[in-house]
Amino acid sequence: MQIYINYASIDGHNLELAEFLQAQFDKTNSVSLGSCSPQTLTKLKPGNLLILVPATYGSGEIAAPGLTMYQALSKWQGQDVYFWVLGIGDQGYGDDFCQAVLTFDQALAQTGARRLQSPLLLDYELDQANEELVCQQLNHLKEVLANE
Repeated sequence: MQIYINYASIDGHNLELAEFLQAQFDKTNSVSLGSCSPQTLTKLKPGNLLILVPATYGSGEIAAPGLTMYQALSKWQGQDVYFWVLGIGDQGYGDDFCQAVLTFDQALAQTGARRLQSPLLLDYELDQANEELVCQQLNHLKEVLANE
């Protein structure tokens, strides 16, 4: 299975999360790590997995590094592509906390792509507790994929 992990990062936290995710896959999977790009959408084939780690900016907007990918989703058909969206934010932003994660999750679902896991919103940084939570969720995702 080909796995694409795309991230957008303003302060480095989402890049750290994306690199952590990449390290959790064994060598039997082909994992490609890169910044959010509409070109990734053209590479995705049925059965591939897209793990997206977008950044939220300001009042819940998608940060510039992920905006072109988000805009390209309106023309993309994601049938038979799997996805999971997660990200790190700051709960101090209240209702806007990790809004880009939720926005991307909804947009990907509307393309016909298959959500394997509910969005995961992490507060502030990738500490040990968050690493454990990510590993739990990722292990569940791997079990779902193994049964597909």
